Amino acid sequence: MLLRGTSLALLIGFLTGAHASWAQSYNMSNGSVTTCGGTFYDNGGSGANYSDNANFTMTFHSSTGECLVFTFTSFHTQGGNDILTVYDGPNTSAPIIGNFSGNKLPPAIVSSTSSITFRFVSNGSNNKMGWAASISCAPCGTIYTLSSNATYNTCDGLFYDSGGSGANYGPNQNFTQTFCSSAGNCVQFVFYNFDLGSGDTLRIYDGPGTTAPLFAVYTNTTALPPVFLSSTDCITFSFKSNAIGANAGWTAAISCVPCPSPPGPVANYLHPTVGLANSYIGGTMISTCSGTFADNGGLAGSYANNVNSIYQTYCPSQINHCLRVQFHHVDIKSGDKLEVRNGAAMQSPLFANGNITNGTCANYQACVARGWGPYLSSDQSGCITFIFSSNFSTNGPGWSATFDCVPCASGPNGIDNNDCIRATPLCTSTTFSDASTGPGVISDVSDPCLIAETFTNWYAFTVTSGGTLGFVIDPLSTGPGPPDDYDWALYGPNVSCSNLGNPIRCSTATTQGQNNNTGNAGNTGISTINNQTYPGFCSVSNNDTWEDACGNCWVNDLPVSAGQTYYLCISKWSAGGSGFNLNWILTNGASIDCPVLPVEVSSFACLVQSTQIVLQWTSESEYNNERWIIERSADGEIFETIGTLKGKSFSTVPTQYVFADPRPLPGPNYYRLKQADTNGTISTIQSTSCTFQLPDEPVRVYCYDLAGKLFLQAVLPLNQISSWSNSLPLPNGVYVLVLHYGNGLIEAFRYVHAKH
Repeated sequence: MLLRGTSLALLIGFLTGAHASWAQSYNMSNGSVTTCGGTFYDNGGSGANYSDNANFTMTFHSSTGECLVFTFTSFHTQGGNDILTVYDGPNTSAPIIGNFSGNKLPPAIVSSTSSITFRFVSNGSNNKMGWAASISCAPCGTIYTLSSNATYNTCDGLFYDSGGSGANYGPNQNFTQTFCSSAGNCVQFVFYNFDLGSGDTLRIYDGPGTTAPLFAVYTNTTALPPVFLSSTDCITFSFKSNAIGANAGWTAAISCVPCPSPPGPVANYLHPTVGLANSYIGGTMISTCSGTFADNGGLAGSYANNVNSIYQTYCPSQINHCLRVQFHHVDIKSGDKLEVRNGAAMQSPLFANGNITNGTCANYQACVARGWGPYLSSDQSGCITFIFSSNFSTNGPGWSATFDCVPCASGPNGIDNNDCIRATPLCTSTTFSDASTGPGVISDVSDPCLIAETFTNWYAFTVTSGGTLGFVIDPLSTGPGPPDDYDWALYGPNVSCSNLGNPIRCSTATTQGQNNNTGNAGNTGISTINNQTYPGFCSVSNNDTWEDACGNCWVNDLPVSAGQTYYLCISKWSAGGSGFNLNWILTNGASIDCPVLPVEVSSFACLVQSTQIVLQWTSESEYNNERWIIERSADGEIFETIGTLKGKSFSTVPTQYVFADPRPLPGPNYYRLKQADTNGTISTIQSTSCTFQLPDEPVRVYCYDLAGKLFLQAVLPLNQISSWSNSLPLPNGVYVLVLHYGNGLIEAFRYVHAKH
């Protein structure tokens, strides 16, 4: 669950008087803490960097039994490498809320139950300032116990057996309870513990009653069920216990998410069967948020024999979203295997139940019951990778699955240089370092050399003086294992991101091609000298301009002329690592720089989305652009600043920006975009406007006083909350209204009740 960022400060301020003890601080370590207040730091504390080679797991338990809220006030780790993973529960077996690294502030994190777990792993180099997060507690939502035959419309809360959170269920029970989404989407249940005795049976149905399709039947088990996501808007639970005794039962968190898409009549995407360019890559990375995915036989045929671990990666085509895949049919024979991996690389971690082998499920409900979906990426890339292997004997019908994109805590942020349109301009020939969190949301590469993006950084530069160009990419990974495997491609001269063509220089050689390069294992780049010195891995690869996995990691120098512009894509094939250094080799008078261009914005528009207005704009180029300033007005004359975004400083390629106004004014909203130079000069760029009307969707509203006492709660259309609050029979004073939306967002604000 995520709290809406702009209103969170109000909620935290309210909770300070109720549950917080702000003096205590907790540094990242191995262990557990019980609290509802304080500040959470990396292991370096408030005044030092975190350590290299850190590996800590720390669990927080609520001291009030409520849900925990972590609000990050700073965050700085090595992007793509030093990663904080957040688990929604008491250990690392709980569902992952997200993975976070880099300099972007994570959203506010709220646990679904009374525990949350953090795991931080750093590599052997480039430690940074780490993070600080304030801790508080908030109600977990409505408690539902299976103790009656009832139907509830909800998108929030905890679901227990009849014993609730602290007791066992009783004997001779027979209850049927239905939960339906209150937001017009699909309801989802995530179980956190489960304990049924012999003869006690829980049946779960995909629909509004026991005549709906059956998901699963559980009896005499402590095995945790998978995530249950309805295919429509309801899920039904039917429970019977015998007369002998009772067990601990279950705890499950309720949420509502976008419904899974049904498969289409034909498959949009077929899994490849042949690796390209002497690799296991079956094809280019695919950016999508929809479509049907099947084995190479399609929806009607069988998959091929003798497929040798061929993989393909799918990524979300929207920023701040993660890809989700749901299987609707599986039939994979003995000795054959489909792996579903959480991330953009062949070595990304397997999902729980992500090893699909020698098994079948005939329909959506059966696949969910086996845990074969929903698989939702929690990786920073938002991507999912599939690897398929089959032997030479009997094949089968394979699988059908569908793709969706779901808003997520981690995932591509639209700011990093993972896509060509967000390339970092290189204005000097000094050595620089970088690392990547994924391939971005645009599939830029489809050439026969690089083939696909994995963990990509994009750069743009212009040649200012002709000569000869070369460079060395030096992986910073250390330790006993093999070095990071970096691939790269140089496109140009004078091409565009939408029409890159084939690279003019490229190497996708495996690091094993560097076995004879003592002291420089894993280095790659443009260097005629090195290209003549080291043999390739599969075959001799000298005097070439591009090479596949069999190469020696080096290609020949590039003659360049003044005025030429190039794009460089550096793509790390292996997961993890420590980033890289790039050292230029410029000879015969060659030099590079970035063009000096003004800040040019080609579009500035607003879009009303449910309870917020989203502003979008595209800068065609930026020069000395420190930040963007977003202003809002009710009348188009008097403006106030409502937010800022960091600029690109220098950029020669289009950059897309998105800013959400989560509390727009009723009626017209006038927006003005300004730009602040690094020298302090502020200029007005463009203006736009949108008209906002409060939607009438139902919202659960809680009214608290400043001591945390709950006075009233109700479920109301959003456009009736103002009149409801004004009519409350309350003493005059300051109160806090907390709004629980159907999509899981929570908003809080102070309310002054004054009646004469």
